[in-house]
Amino acid sequence: MPARETKNKHDIMPARLLLAGLRKRLERYAAPTGRPAIDARIRAAQVNAAIRFTLGNMLANIINAALVTAAIWPTAHGPALFAWACAVCVFALYNISKWRRGRKHLPLTRVSRSMIAKATAHAFFLGAMWGLLPAIWLPSVGHEQELLVATLIAGMVGAGAFSLSSLPTAATAYVLTITCGGTIGLVRGASDHLELIAPLFFTYAAIIIYAVHGTAKFFEERTIAEESVKDRSEVIELLLREFQENGSDWLYELDADLRIVSTSPRMCAVTGMSAKELVGLYFPDLIDRSYRDKFLALTENGTVFQDFTCEVSFAETETWWSLTASPIAGKHAETIGWRGVGSDVTESKKAKDRIVWMAQFDPLTGLHNRSRFRELAGKALETAKRKGNKIAIGCLDLDHFKEINDTLGHPVGDELLKTLAARLTALPGGGVTMGRLGGDEFGVLIEDADDRSESTMRMEAIIAAVCEPVKIEGNTIRVGGTIGVALSEDDDTTVDEMIRNADLALYAAKAKGRGKIECYDPEMHRQAEEKRALREDLRTALAHNEFCLQYQPIIDTAEQRIAGFEALLRWNHPRLGLLPPDRFIEIAESTGIIDAIGKWVINRACSDAMSWPDTIGVSVNISPVQFYGEGLVHAVRTALERSGLPARRLEIEITEAVFVHRGMMADKFIGEMNKLGVSIALDDFGTGYSSFAYLTRFPVQKLKIDRSFVSGQRAFKERNAIVSAVVGIARTLNMKTTAEGVETAAELAWVTGLGCRQVQGYYFAKPMNSEAVDAYIEAFGSGSSADIRAAAAALF
Repeated sequence: MPARETKNKHDIMPARLLLAGLRKRLERYAAPTGRPAIDARIRAAQVNAAIRFTLGNMLANIINAALVTAAIWPTAHGPALFAWACAVCVFALYNISKWRRGRKHLPLTRVSRSMIAKATAHAFFLGAMWGLLPAIWLPSVGHEQELLVATLIAGMVGAGAFSLSSLPTAATAYVLTITCGGTIGLVRGASDHLELIAPLFFTYAAIIIYAVHGTAKFFEERTIAEESVKDRSEVIELLLREFQENGSDWLYELDADLRIVSTSPRMCAVTGMSAKELVGLYFPDLIDRSYRDKFLALTENGTVFQDFTCEVSFAETETWWSLTASPIAGKHAETIGWRGVGSDVTESKKAKDRIVWMAQFDPLTGLHNRSRFRELAGKALETAKRKGNKIAIGCLDLDHFKEINDTLGHPVGDELLKTLAARLTALPGGGVTMGRLGGDEFGVLIEDADDRSESTMRMEAIIAAVCEPVKIEGNTIRVGGTIGVALSEDDDTTVDEMIRNADLALYAAKAKGRGKIECYDPEMHRQAEEKRALREDLRTALAHNEFCLQYQPIIDTAEQRIAGFEALLRWNHPRLGLLPPDRFIEIAESTGIIDAIGKWVINRACSDAMSWPDTIGVSVNISPVQFYGEGLVHAVRTALERSGLPARRLEIEITEAVFVHRGMMADKFIGEMNKLGVSIALDDFGTGYSSFAYLTRFPVQKLKIDRSFVSGQRAFKERNAIVSAVVGIARTLNMKTTAEGVETAAELAWVTGLGCRQVQGYYFAKPMNSEAVDAYIEAFGSGSSADIRAAAAALF
């Protein structure tokens, strides 16, 4: 029993697979794309194609049925044949009637799968009726009638398959049923050539079915493509309608004479004209005259043009269009019109123009910016070289502008820059171009500078204009100007070199005093190069152990002893020799190396002082820049701890500039030093800001009188008054005083007579190396002042 069930399953499996494949094929024909909406339209196209032949097919069925019945009636007459003929005629008439009733609904737009099934069933029924003809009556007719029936059947197969080719399932059902009926008739008639006729008949049917399916496939693909194009056309139409109604661009069409043929509602809105007013208007009349000829040239070429930007003339305000168009070709390839797209690009055009303007001009002052100024100067220089002339480039820097920003605020500073820029551009006389190079620095270009005196007069007029007072927000503001000037000397001169030289001349003018005009001299470049080289060498000087300290004694005249030594920094440069601090300290401050150098000086001075007697201290100078950071107090504390030097033996010298620019930091630092026991000396007192408020606010222990008051060029009466006043103030505030620069016995007698107890200068000793300090201390302790000076002279 189980073996029989297994056999039945094996017998049933091929049949199921065959049915599944057939079902899948039918599904494929019913839904070729898998998208219901498109498949419904494809089925409708298939049915519409088949319906076209309905009337002709059905009339042919009636005629063929009548003819074949009449032909075989003599030998095969009877009620069966008559009934068959009537059935065919009734079926045909039914289909004709149905076609006539449904004709008003044609063409169909959507067809369901059931309608395809009904069409297949109708085809099957019609094929079965025609298949009955040979199956029943072919064996009983004569040879002539046999030929007629075979010919008729072959024609019905071919014609029917052709008319149903858009419906492959219906055509297949129709052909197969007729083929089966014909085969039955051949078998029943026991034809002598059955083995030849039957394969030919099946081959004929197979070829027709294959052709039907190929044709159906082609029809299906074409229909899918048409539907796809239709969908895209609908989308394009919707987009075009949306573009015309809501888009920022518009469509236009011109005739061969460039008159408007049609336009979109958007163009009407843009132009402020109705469609009636626009149609027939000469399109170039809408374009500004300065762009009209170019537009006409584009249309005369007869080729596509894109993004032609032009200004239009009908608008009251500045308006810009971007036009794109392509020619419309006639029968003989001549241009019969234009179709195009236009858009209002006013805002983008203004934005682009603004970007171009900002790339060339300073947005605050409206003057040429640095790159544009350089470009103009380059062109002027090239022109001057060709003509054999000279140009002048000046760098103008405003004096005290930073103070304006710091006190009145940056908005006032900006307004001042705008006012001065307007004033400079309004100066009379041509040939002068102004530019803003950055911050408060301006560029001046004089294109004809052969006459140096005239160029200088122009520069002086610029300074005079800058110096005139400006009233802003109730404030009367006065600033000055300093100018550095560079002239084009030879054909090898470049713009960049001239701007650099003018900058160097500006720095030189500032060094001499503000409000001046300084012309470039090659010595300035040499000094700048030397400074640059020193800057690079300075970065490695500390690592290469190139710094050293020299010491100058500070003498207490009342107690006839050495109170201490001032540590003076020197740089033993490998190429330039021993350099004093005024050659490199400013560079160290600007490059940030001063912190590392300052720490080295404190550590070295404290370490050297440990070898001196306990009664002798060391004085170290501190740069104001060192007060920027938080590490100065730590550096002093660390130096004392490492060396073991008592804090009372260390004296820190600071200048009055620290109080002005670093008041809070100085107050904190001095407080920390006093806690440690380190004394503070105010160096160069009287040469800077010299406010008595500093002396009462900050706990300073000593005032050092600058050498310019001791041995300077001032009149003795003035120097005497100043020194006397400083000594008096120090005595009142319980401070010590040290007079610097004592070089003669008379100066020593004078300052000590005024009450200054401590003195320092060449009269006692020049700065000496640390190795010579011990010998000097020993000589000072065992001899007179004359002997000391002689010993000091012998040491150096």
